[in-house]
Amino acid sequence: MIALKDALVEAGYDCPRWVQSDTVTRALQSGSCSDAAVLSIYLDSAAVQTSIEALKGLGVGVSLAVGENWIVNSPRAKEVAQMIGGTVVTSPASELPETPPTTPSPPPPSESARPPSSSTPLVTIPTSAPPVSPRRTVTNATLQVGDTAHLATWDVTVLRSEHGKDGISYGWKVRVCYVATSDLAENGRIAVSDKPWSAIIQDLEGGDNPVAAVPIREFERDHAYRPDYLNTTLSLGECNLGWIGIVHGNPDLAWFGIIYEPSTGGRITWLN
Repeated sequence: MIALKDALVEAGYDCPRWVQSDTVTRALQSGSCSDAAVLSIYLDSAAVQTSIEALKGLGVGVSLAVGENWIVNSPRAKEVAQMIGGTVVTSPASELPETPPTTPSPPPPSESARPPSSSTPLVTIPTSAPPVSPRRTVTNATLQVGDTAHLATWDVTVLRSEHGKDGISYGWKVRVCYVATSDLAENGRIAVSDKPWSAIIQDLEGGDNPVAAVPIREFERDHAYRPDYLNTTLSLGECNLGWIGIVHGNPDLAWFGIIYEPSTGGRITWLN
């Protein structure tokens, strides 16, 4: 990882602030260079190609310099490739808005995401899974908020997305239903949690920061969104329903969507 960063710097790329965070999905190591470039190292070229396709699947446009086992995600990808070699891979933004999503109109009071806690009854979970007909199993897809993904083990729906009124929080109302048996179940029950979820964000401050998928667990949870999405276990036919709310503290973040990537397989992206 450091060797890739050093090669960039020696070739003349400006990198005054280096942070190795190792947070890029599928990468062995990763880090950011001055918030304007993300560097990542992979096991092999196959892992690189898988990561490229995943980035393209976000629909937000990519600008990459790609080597045999590395990627530099930067608006200056062409310049990077000229400096240290590699191939330039780009794709235009096709599905996400050019500006941050606007705050959706508030729902009726009975459905509000952040009502006073004293008037908010907790939803009892698990609940019965909604009927699905016909069923079409997918492993990778890009959907819109409101759509349901039918995976081999789960039916997963992102029902709503909403900015917090404080301007520094965000939430998604999700439903995860256990619909087909899995080897990961123990005594007939399988664990569900916020671990498979990642937010698709971009820091607009500075203008050149890349879009990134950041695991939900790297944020502080905002439990004011009710009902809360709980870490629990489900029996076959049961669902976990609730809000995944987070506090980020940065009013310059743009929120493009959310990703679900469970250990049972599959990767589904919902765009706001």
